[in-house]
Amino acid sequence: MQELHEQLDKLETAYSDNEYVLGRMKTFIMQQLPSYLEHAEKTNKERTKRKERLSEHAETFIKRFMAINQYYYCPRIELFIEYKNPHFKAISEDDIQYEILTHITDKQNLMPWKHKLKNTLIRQLKERNPLNAIPESETIQYVLSQLYPRFLASRNAAKHFIVAIGDSIRSNKEQTYIITTGLKCLVREIETVYYKDFGASGLLSNFKLKYHGHDYKETRFFACRNDVNNCIIPQDLSKHMLDLLCVAYHYSERYENADKYVTLSGDDNLSNIVFFSKTLTSGNLVYNFKNDALFTCSGTNIKGKNMTFILKKYFDKKNIPNIIFYETFSNELKKLIQYNDEKDEYKDVSSTHLPIVSAFCNFWENNTYSEIDAPELEIDEIAILFSESNNGSHVSSDFILDLLRHHYPDLVIEDDKYIHNVFCKLWDKRLQVEKMVQGIILSIDEKPLSLYEMYSQYTTVHSPKMSKKCFEKIANETLKVSDNGDIVWSVHVGNEN
Repeated sequence: MQELHEQLDKLETAYSDNEYVLGRMKTFIMQQLPSYLEHAEKTNKERTKRKERLSEHAETFIKRFMAINQYYYCPRIELFIEYKNPHFKAISEDDIQYEILTHITDKQNLMPWKHKLKNTLIRQLKERNPLNAIPESETIQYVLSQLYPRFLASRNAAKHFIVAIGDSIRSNKEQTYIITTGLKCLVREIETVYYKDFGASGLLSNFKLKYHGHDYKETRFFACRNDVNNCIIPQDLSKHMLDLLCVAYHYSERYENADKYVTLSGDDNLSNIVFFSKTLTSGNLVYNFKNDALFTCSGTNIKGKNMTFILKKYFDKKNIPNIIFYETFSNELKKLIQYNDEKDEYKDVSSTHLPIVSAFCNFWENNTYSEIDAPELEIDEIAILFSESNNGSHVSSDFILDLLRHHYPDLVIEDDKYIHNVFCKLWDKRLQVEKMVQGIILSIDEKPLSLYEMYSQYTTVHSPKMSKKCFEKIANETLKVSDNGDIVWSVHVGNEN
């Protein structure tokens, strides 16, 4: 107020000798100024109330828009995401702005703040992380259906796997998970998508493919399907991997951590697998192995290499990856079973796996040898040949694959199915095809026109039967076949027998 008095004194002094100006100043102050100030006060109050009403309407609009429209943002890739049950899908910023402006236009009272509201909403949406969304039941069921039964052994096992991923997203990595090869591709895909969308690498750094001396107490396992070796990620799951990440985060918050989920589930089978090593030492692990997988048998000895295979089958039975080093295993087992260092044999002990292991190794050594470019052999075919030569004893193809990988690690095995560069004396595939060709040439019957027709004839008279792929490969070496697949019988390239 002092400033106003000083200004008024200056004006009075400046015009002290001018009665007209002093008269005008007096009239303005005494008559016009009070009305002007009263009007200014009234206008300001109205403007303030209008702004308050607009602010209230704008705040209500923003809250309602954010609640109804589930838009989120991935700053790493600068992409908006819409959660529209059951999936997350990309959406453009232009589409969101159009949605905002359309809603504002419907609310005429918000029109003055149209662009301000739009910018405020876009800014707030960019702060929303899709991982914080609460997934609907349909999304959760979709994710579970992608994991079970394809990768995990049960729905509870699938939930445990999801919670463990959520724990890692929330930076809870106290436990180390030893995963099977069947989960390798899936884990890598999850890490790749998480890095792409959120920019953080090593999300699942506590998920390990092999045991490297980790503390048994803090080591955990997943109840996987033990018949899955090479996982193939379904295209639909890769497309909707953000669904899995969201459900994982939600489940981890809901159950606090993976260990608590297992406990709450009341699933004894799951608990036995997940916590398999929690109270173990290497000593009692080997002791349990001896009691479970071996039995005393006077005069029977087991080679060290066969013993490690029996250990593998023991872990397979428990649905657990190998978690002990060979040297540690051997030293602990020697404390329990007499051992011959010179022969690398454990004495007076046997196993239910041993007779079939020895029989197969004898079969392989006596009936096969290396041969470059020999027709491929399939694991299933080896199983049939072994069964026929061993009094009909049935052994699964998976068991034989494990045996071959363990005892003959240098074999070339493609896709866990095809063995290359090995010839089997019990089945000369090339000779079998050549004899069939010779028989057709000498026959007066009508000759097959194509390899397909020829293979159909082959399958009616031969057992075991090689695959169509292998048959056609050998036949192509023996016959002349035109570009369209027709056999040219006038030219024969095979050896006569």
